[in-house]
Amino acid sequence: MAALVRSSFLVNAVYAESGREYGVTPQQGQLLCVLMSRSYGMSELGAMLRLAKSSLTGLVDRTERNGLVRRESCSPACWAGSFSTMRPHWSSRSRMRRRPRPEPKPFP
Repeated sequence: MAALVRSSFLVNAVYAESGREYGVTPQQGQLLCVLMSRSYGMSELGAMLRLAKSSLTGLVDRTERNGLVRRESCSPACWAGSFSTMRPHWSSRSRMRRRPRPEPKPFP
């Protein structure tokens, strides 16, 4: 069991570090991974990511501000913004720029 916990910790550290190179938090990375296959509504995203409505809204707003996702309007019968869908948005204007990679630190 200890090996599984240690492996999980190391995988999460590598995931966070690789996202940091691009200025993406682990939460934003998870959101982008979910949205790579197709767009989802907010309620679907909340269920998939296991986030409360306010937490998901904040995550999507920050990710949208960084130019990584964009909201799409839903049918005219929807309340404005209530059922927005997002798709990954990789544009030349995106702030997602690779940062210089630091030298790896040797394991003790």
